[in-house]
Amino acid sequence: MRAIGCPEKTIKEIVTADVKDLFSARRAAITQTNHYEYWRATPVNLSEEQRKQLQELSIEQSEVLKALGIELSAADLFALHYGGVIATKRELELEFLSEPQRQSLKDLLFRMAQQELAAGGDQRKLQDLKEQTQSAIKSLLTPDEFHDYELRTSIPASQLRGVLEDMEPTEQEFRTIFDYWKALNGHQPGSTEYREAQQSSEAALGSILGPSRFENYIKGVEKLGYSK
Repeated sequence: MRAIGCPEKTIKEIVTADVKDLFSARRAAITQTNHYEYWRATPVNLSEEQRKQLQELSIEQSEVLKALGIELSAADLFALHYGGVIATKRELELEFLSEPQRQSLKDLLFRMAQQELAAGGDQRKLQDLKEQTQSAIKSLLTPDEFHDYELRTSIPASQLRGVLEDMEPTEQEFRTIFDYWKALNGHQPGSTEYREAQQSSEAALGSILGPSRFENYIKGVEKLGYSK
């Protein structure tokens, strides 16, 4: 490519992308038996051996790039190491989708991330991009698939996973809690609609969880601003 006058930046981008695809496949092979247990506080449960293998892959990837004439800065090496962990998490998050769907979704998220970077600190533009992203994701998935996507990737789901760690909800319990929590937060706190949704959720969850675990649930969501 250099011989035909291809710009150095373009060469670096092409080579880096090809190497990334190669190592992404090898990372997927390491975690092929893992699953993203979205109802647990730690959804991705990697063994020490898997973590070691993923770290070794990141080192090998940087050495391959260096051998191909791609010099990596300290920041590039840092991003490569943690980027591998993030990429592994993302692959497992989306395991419920078909491969074409996963690829389309990853391409969409990459494009939107680039636009967000270009927007800088423009909060209005960032909010518009966030809404556009959600709309675009919905267009790629069925309603049930989008619901599963939210259970795995949304901020409310992540917050619930954290505060409900001691309660250790089952998968079905977490799905039910998430649905009630999402419906509740669709209303203005203090409004009649909010209070009605609150009463409905407490009655249903109290019956499902039992007194002791329901108390643990309340203690958990109070950390997220819930008040009776």
